[in-house]
Amino acid sequence: MPLKKHYLNRARITGQLESDDPLRRIVDAIYKEGLTLVNPAIYFETLDISAVPQTFIPGKFAGAKRITLFASTLGLAVDDRIQDYMSRNMVLDSQLLDAWSSESLEALNDAFDTVLRNENGEGTIRFSPGYGDIAVNINRSFLEFLNVPCINAHSETGILTPVKSTTCMIGWYA
Repeated sequence: MPLKKHYLNRARITGQLESDDPLRRIVDAIYKEGLTLVNPAIYFETLDISAVPQTFIPGKFAGAKRITLFASTLGLAVDDRIQDYMSRNMVLDSQLLDAWSSESLEALNDAFDTVLRNENGEGTIRFSPGYGDIAVNINRSFLEFLNVPCINAHSETGILTPVKSTTCMIGWYA
């Protein structure tokens, strides 16, 4: 899970929080609550690049021989709690949990990225649809290709549900 300093940076809380600071108690409580809410999952496949639809492959992957496609999620419970907090006008709690879960998803992806690079050697950057030359609206096809059971993408926008989910890929040169 995320380093507390990354979580606080994402939440735009700067400086040191003293142990008797009321904000620190809330920050710590949300961190602990987040741990109870997440159900992290990663779905992936590494394939010869010729076996992957060309619409998935960014131009930056030129020269790659294989590609790992993956989708990751923290599950629905954290999304539901963020919405619950908002519906009860608990804006600070909602924003803190949103920041914590965004950093948690990034930590999950970074850890998986490290595992993949240790197994596969030199590769491209980790890339997600919606950046560069691959439109975010391919997410639905991407998830169908990977046969991911617990993440959905809006058919027109490509926005993922649960919200704390990503689709990513890394190209491999060997």
